[in-house]
Amino acid sequence: MTNRSSECAFFLDSPFLSGAEHQVLNNIRALIMEGLNVRVYMTGNKEFCRDVMGSLPLSPADFRIMARHETPLRLSPLRAIVEESLVFWRTFFWSFRQLAFKEFKFVHVNNGGYPGSSAARGFALAAIFVTSSPVVMTVNNMAISRSESKARYIDVLYDFCVSKSRIHWILGSQAAANRLRDVIGVSKDKLHAIHNGVSLRPCNFPEGHCPQQASLESASKTATLGVSIGHLEPRKGHITLIRAIELLKAKGVLKKDWFFLIEGVGPEAIKLKNEIESAKLGDQVSLLGRSPCVWHLMQSADVFIHPSLYGEDLPNVISEAMSLGKPVVASAVAGIPEQVLDGNTGALFQPGDYKALALAIETLMSDGKARVSMGQSGAKRHEQLFSIEVSRRAYTDFYGGLSKKNG
Repeated sequence: MTNRSSECAFFLDSPFLSGAEHQVLNNIRALIMEGLNVRVYMTGNKEFCRDVMGSLPLSPADFRIMARHETPLRLSPLRAIVEESLVFWRTFFWSFRQLAFKEFKFVHVNNGGYPGSSAARGFALAAIFVTSSPVVMTVNNMAISRSESKARYIDVLYDFCVSKSRIHWILGSQAAANRLRDVIGVSKDKLHAIHNGVSLRPCNFPEGHCPQQASLESASKTATLGVSIGHLEPRKGHITLIRAIELLKAKGVLKKDWFFLIEGVGPEAIKLKNEIESAKLGDQVSLLGRSPCVWHLMQSADVFIHPSLYGEDLPNVISEAMSLGKPVVASAVAGIPEQVLDGNTGALFQPGDYKALALAIETLMSDGKARVSMGQSGAKRHEQLFSIEVSRRAYTDFYGGLSKKNG
């Protein structure tokens, strides 16, 4: 075999750059700064590949790209299994050819969840078979068990193979690590919880002036704003937030200068709009759609609200709000309790419990001193645990230890 121990390999598969991909790109840039050579393998649409290549100080020769297989929407369960299998084996054989006779300091496969991306799993399996290099897989969501999805029974053999393999697993929270251990039986010494690092979101506008900037600044001076940011889909729990506000109104404690801004687009938009109209909350609850600059929106918030029901790990948007010194009210799901300390940096409630959410909103939006104190505590916690620098150092230390252990 050709010894290429000074080179690291990364695999990416995604339709767009999300927080998980940004973390991997930060890791790659840090390794390049340390003088290491990096090879990037990826499958994605043209926009994704262009964004990745434009984000890294590498030459085109350092990339290997396979066209992304776009799975049709609304497939029957059987057809979905066929499509996923096609992607898995297509990527496996492509990866087998790409990695043959190569050795790396390590191979890092970025996966959205578990089982997650079929392409990521195909690449990981090929890396195990065709190289003796250490293999790392990041999982950026809570693992799905077979009791939750009958389609997972097709993965039984794969689950067994990778759980007993030399793969080291990096997860964004300890909750996600525990979940993966329970679902596929990975040994504790192969599980590593490293929080994603999050920096302050920059303003999207070169001159620092957002079209909604003036109205947000004006509103933030005269009102108390609760802000929620996220894709409008059932798992994000926006309906819980609206019902909590409706309860506050029914109890007669919804003050006239309290306003709630919900940013995002998605399949729940019409349902949420109808719920707002039905509860006659239109004067105080606004669906913003896609904001031209999320930075200004987050900056204007007095309280940041994240009412997710499921399907989370360690939401970047919560860490972003903390970095701006905003108190966070969030559901105690997945790794969120590792971010938000109840009563210290914000408030936690059980997923779907709109009564508890209403109480937390009423308490925080009525107490300016508590908001400031919790926001300051959250900013310190972000700097200590969730900053780019802390995460980058944790990853580079992990990579270094992995290389020595397998050197």
